[in-house]
Amino acid sequence: MTAPLHGLILSGGQSSRFGSDKAAVELAGEQQLDRLVARILPFVDQVYVSIREDQAEESLRKKYACVGDGALSSGPLSGLLAAHRRIPQAAWLLVPCDIALFQPGTVADLVAGRQPERDATAYADAAGAAEPLCAIYEPATLARFQAQYMSDSVPSRLPGPRAVLAESDVLLLQPDNPADIKSFNTELELSGLISPASATD
Repeated sequence: MTAPLHGLILSGGQSSRFGSDKAAVELAGEQQLDRLVARILPFVDQVYVSIREDQAEESLRKKYACVGDGALSSGPLSGLLAAHRRIPQAAWLLVPCDIALFQPGTVADLVAGRQPERDATAYADAAGAAEPLCAIYEPATLARFQAQYMSDSVPSRLPGPRAVLAESDVLLLQPDNPADIKSFNTELELSGLISPASATD
């Protein structure tokens, strides 16, 4: 039986290079986190927001169902594994809060292309590798990651999800527009992605 699908938006980063909270960036009159929740929600059973523990009372985040990764806060994989521990029977559609041009069609194509018998379903990046922050992770895959990386003790730094997917059976899909899955880390990168036309999408 196909596992239920939940969405997880990563919003626990420090945004140090950007200089302010990327989840709060406004595009077309909406904060970025709100935009992403609205785009993902029609395609999943529930949307959760991955946060640091010190973000739990922030007004932008606390209106959503949040998953804190607590002491395991060491990158995207810690947030994903925290979500898996909370709802281990679910598959998770993982996206970061800093994909400026993420569109409903991007979500729809990823969900439609999903093959639950594979470890994950992901878009291909510009180099042809799996883009780990725009991907669906199946529950058996996450259980394996949990056992592999958390069996003995909590490591100081979990591996990046890109390295994890490189050793997994991943179905790769080609995005219609590669910019739709590109994240931004600086104001300059954001300016390079958006335009008057795209900012109104």
